[in-house]
Amino acid sequence: MLDNNAQDKTEGEELSFFHILKMVKRRETRAIRRILDTQGNIVTSNHDVLNTFVINLRRIYQPIEIEETFVTTLQGALPHTCPT
Repeated sequence: MLDNNAQDKTEGEELSFFHILKMVKRRETRAIRRILDTQGNIVTSNHDVLNTFVINLRRIYQPIEIEETFVTTLQGALPHTCPT
């Protein structure tokens, strides 16, 4: 399958070797080959890069702990009905 940007051929034109090379080149330029992990080490293997992303996403999007008294205070400050 071609990426949306790789569909540079005109309508009805066969997929040529040029189009395949262009598609591969675009895919290679988009690939993440190295990343820093949480300890500051450079990670290069695909498996480790993926694990680093997953660890960071879990850390960023983890549930936020809140204190119930703040929720109660906020509920008391907000009107229970919307003005027209």
